[in-house]
Amino acid sequence: MNANHLIAGVSSWIINDGNHQNFKRGDETAFAVQFYAPSPLTLVEDGQPVLQESIDRNRYRILSRVSHVFSDWWVIEINGFQCFTQQRAPLDVQPGRCVGGEIVLTVDPYFYVEHLSRRPDAPALIYQWKIRKIEIQTAPYITEGRGRVRDQARLGWRAIDETHAAVDDGGLAEYVLHCDRANESPKLIRS
Repeated sequence: MNANHLIAGVSSWIINDGNHQNFKRGDETAFAVQFYAPSPLTLVEDGQPVLQESIDRNRYRILSRVSHVFSDWWVIEINGFQCFTQQRAPLDVQPGRCVGGEIVLTVDPYFYVEHLSRRPDAPALIYQWKIRKIEIQTAPYITEGRGRVRDQARLGWRAIDETHAAVDDGGLAEYVLHCDRANESPKLIRS
């Protein structure tokens, strides 16, 4: 796997709320990367932080070094870039320790840019990314109970040139961005 390559998910609501512009293949854009761990990450022996493998699009198996731990969020490093989660770190997780497990990577909806980056001790996490490919989820929504969910039997992806978040899939589209990191130094936004 290319150390500068990343696949990150983005839901149309993030674009529709004005947190990001629509994305276009070939464009450069800046965003922080958020991670979500479907199951708690576990402490592991020290190792080189790496995205070990992509399990499915923006879902990865990782070994990562913890770089920052705050009361209500924490940051890990993978392949030379840092990403955050707005979840409390497990009690035994401390900076410098390594964690392993499965994570889902997404474009920061606004948590980092609007809130976390403004804290005085926040690390810089906004990287410049070159968008190489965009895919849209093609499974239709079905009614389940009182809500609507994607038809799990029909999950699939189709390549598109750009997002049209207000109209794609009735404004409820889910995308993945295949990106290459365009710079090494992240930025920080504070006001």
